[in-house]
Amino acid sequence: MTLGEKLKKAREEKHISLAEMQEKTKIQARYIEALENDDYQNLPGEYNTQLFLRAYARQVGLDPDQVIREYQGAPIDDNLKAYEATATRGTRSQQQPKEKTWKRFIPAMILVVIFLVVVGSVSYAFISQHKRFEANNDMNAEYSVDNEVKEPKEAKEEKSAPKDAEKEKKEEKAKESAEAKKKAKEDKEKKKVSVESKAVSTNQINVTAKDIKGKATITLNGSGGRCWVSAVAGGQSLFQGVVEAGAQQTINVPEDTKNVQLQLGNAPMIGVQLNGKEINTSQPTLSKQLTLSFDLSYLKN
Repeated sequence: MTLGEKLKKAREEKHISLAEMQEKTKIQARYIEALENDDYQNLPGEYNTQLFLRAYARQVGLDPDQVIREYQGAPIDDNLKAYEATATRGTRSQQQPKEKTWKRFIPAMILVVIFLVVVGSVSYAFISQHKRFEANNDMNAEYSVDNEVKEPKEAKEEKSAPKDAEKEKKEEKAKESAEAKKKAKEDKEKKKVSVESKAVSTNQINVTAKDIKGKATITLNGSGGRCWVSAVAGGQSLFQGVVEAGAQQTINVPEDTKNVQLQLGNAPMIGVQLNGKEINTSQPTLSKQLTLSFDLSYLKN
């Protein structure tokens, strides 16, 4: 039995569907099928293949170390073990117990129904009163129409057309001016952000960002090829997946988050920005498998 057949058998014995496996491991379904078919050439690199195998093994109750040994008989990468522990904590923190039954929602449902009935009654009364008011106005208008000298409808429309066009033009200019001011303010705030990066080893860069106003945003731009990416903050996964060449992925960092760990499986193939500030990840002395450790501090309001 091949390794892929063994993985598939273990998944089926656990009664886990492909969709459930994708949700639990954050691995795309096509990569899961490639693992089960021993089709490793269609996976995004050797480093990512080992990550996928370890995540799969844990979900189906197999020994990740034994699976890696069976895959290539090579020593296990300590970086993979460290990442697995981080990713596992992030996944567990996102899982929520699903023990509530429909009976617990009955009080809330009753309150919602009462609220809807009250709102409906008030709305009906308001609409009825409004219709009566309009009917009275119509009667008064009909009574006084014979005493008024009205302009033809066409003449009124001709007079109002230039005014409407001028009003629309003013509103459009005001909107454009507001958007320009907003963009200028955002650009000014981005310039205030101080970002410094330093390579502390061949596979890690420490990034220090100061004077961030509002939320921090990490932008990933795919360039020469695909790159597997994982972003974790406070034990929670912010993003995990593959960024294709020419694609852009935005990671919104939760407010007041001070530390973010960003792992790149193929660093030269991707550009990284923090709030518009570029971070150099393709230095000749750096490894392709790269970790960016972000230390963030914010402006006080």
